[in-house]
Amino acid sequence: MNFCDLRRKIGTQKELSNILNVSQSILSKWENGQAYPRRQMLKKISELFGVSEMDILVSIDNSKE
Repeated sequence: MNFCDLRRKIGTQKELSNILNVSQSILSKWENGQAYPRRQMLKKISELFGVSEMDILVSIDNSKE
């Protein structure tokens, strides 16, 4: 599973960016494996999706493929 797959559980990039209060461009970077969320944001994302922080990082790594 990649980050884009996780995001689709919430909705569009715009919807998730509004929830997390980040730009759509940063979400795009996470989805393309070009960047990682900062520690505090990583915690917020993992709580939102109900998965571990490591799962989030792995999903971003999987997005590189």
